[in-house]
Amino acid sequence: MKDEQVLPDAIVHRDGMTLVPTLSTRGAGRVKVHLYDDDPDRLDHNRQAAHALAGTLRPRLGTAACAVVSYLRPGTPAAASTVRIQVAALTRDRTWPAPGDDITPLDDLPKKVAATFAAFATGADDGFPFLRGRLLAGGVGPVLTAVRDGEVVGAIGPMETLPDPLGCPRLLPQYFAVLPAWRGHGLGRALWRAAMYWGHTHGAAYQLLQTVVGGPSDRLLPVRRPHRPRQPPHPAHLTAGQCLNRRTRRPADVYQRHAVRPGRVAPPRHPEDRGPVQEARDNEPTCGRMSRRDFV
Repeated sequence: MKDEQVLPDAIVHRDGMTLVPTLSTRGAGRVKVHLYDDDPDRLDHNRQAAHALAGTLRPRLGTAACAVVSYLRPGTPAAASTVRIQVAALTRDRTWPAPGDDITPLDDLPKKVAATFAAFATGADDGFPFLRGRLLAGGVGPVLTAVRDGEVVGAIGPMETLPDPLGCPRLLPQYFAVLPAWRGHGLGRALWRAAMYWGHTHGAAYQLLQTVVGGPSDRLLPVRRPHRPRQPPHPAHLTAGQCLNRRTRRPADVYQRHAVRPGRVAPPRHPEDRGPVQEARDNEPTCGRMSRRDFV
């Protein structure tokens, strides 16, 4: 969440398991331990370790609650999903359009318009008051804004890149919001595309997105489903007079499959290919030296 901060000194990384604790400052505070593992057989053991870490950090930090967050296992009903992890590829095989005049970096706005960012940060919440404090302190990347009627009504940022553990440059997550009164006008999608364009032009290869299932941000990227090759029809499903085309793997008329040139008769390749059309040709006169009896 945008009101959380990672506790790097408390991160635990062992073979097959990583625990990343975060501290939420909302309300009375909450400690969350994010569990990442790749061994289903050690799921219970890893969860016990995550709960133990959360129980240790809660009294130390003086928060009111603690929790453990982990990925759902394969086979879990889709209705149980609340958050989706997506990857936005910024590789060269896709062209991201340059932003229009309605998307402008905050530093390039006129001073009078830029001053409205404070009111926007208060109305948008979602971590923007914290981001505004960082902007005032300096040292953060640019923030892209959407302006309507001389006021900032949407923003995404800061725009920054950082190499991942494998050295691949990635676009870091941003604070992203549009005021409720201006939603439904395409500003959110325009801001997001402008952010992807910025990352693409600055050498980022990808960005990880964590979105609420069914939320506005969840529809920015289409959900890619596993490709299932089309199964050819079973021979029992073919109608009379049809055979299975070997090239297209689709039903085809027997006469269409065995093209007949003048002066020749094309024999059927398989006994099951014989249909009413082919049987009707059995009584045709012999062409050349071939006889229909030779192929039946």
